[in-house]
Amino acid sequence: LLRSVNARIRVIRIHDFLSDDRVEATIDEHLGILRAVAADDPAGAEKLFRAHLAKSKEIAEERALRAIARMATLD
Repeated sequence: LLRSVNARIRVIRIHDFLSDDRVEATIDEHLGILRAVAADDPAGAEKLFRAHLAKSKEIAEERALRAIARMATLD
């Protein structure tokens, strides 16, 4: 699953890791995924993985839209 999205998430990473709280949240989310894998719970790991990706995408989109809005006010 990770290999299938890894190349596509580079852009999201750039916009998602702009604050310490997101870095900390991401570490916590990754640890949760690892705990599920270690507990032999692939369904739980996948659920956590997908939730993590959705949250990162949501934040990256929000930040990109704010940046576009700021650019529009420069005219």
